[in-house]
Amino acid sequence: MPYKHPEDRRARRKVYLKEQRLLHPEKMRERDRVNSLRWRREHPTPGITPRMQGRRSHTTHGLRSTNIYKVWLGMRERCFNLHHVSYARYGGRGITVCQRWDEFLNFYSDMAPTYQEGLTLDRMNNDGDYTPDNCRWVTRLIQANNMASSRLITYQEETHSEAEWARLLNLKRSTFQSRLNRGIARGIDIYDVMTAMQHS
Repeated sequence: MPYKHPEDRRARRKVYLKEQRLLHPEKMRERDRVNSLRWRREHPTPGITPRMQGRRSHTTHGLRSTNIYKVWLGMRERCFNLHHVSYARYGGRGITVCQRWDEFLNFYSDMAPTYQEGLTLDRMNNDGDYTPDNCRWVTRLIQANNMASSRLITYQEETHSEAEWARLLNLKRSTFQSRLNRGIARGIDIYDVMTAMQHS
């Protein structure tokens, strides 16, 4: 029997699998699902902690497509996935998720009764963990005010965050920040900058 180069076998295998996907789509989807679960168990994702990896199994609660499930998943990614864009501000600062919320149904039981569409998950103590006692549902504006990066500004004996001042002055936050930073860079007193924006 003539020697067959591995590249040839791989090419034939690809053709065979492509044909099978056309002929038996349901069977092949199930095969891919099983192989994917087996691969995840045998090859943990670099940067994903064991606690996070252990919860990436197939769910059976029927809520996977809901917004509240996506909130729960995002919360865990920020705390446990070293490659997540926001990890430095959460897991990197020592923020974690309570063990009770390792299970989505526990999180759902605690937080679903007060959940409404359009609200976001907020930690009342910005340095505290994700726990039932420290979490609530709030609007994006309130959450922005609670962020560690939110700058507080006092003007006419009132103190608000940038987001709140932008709302009070009927400006986009980006516009407010741009005008404020431009005025400070030019050496203009922040009081005068705020006054100019108030009368613009």
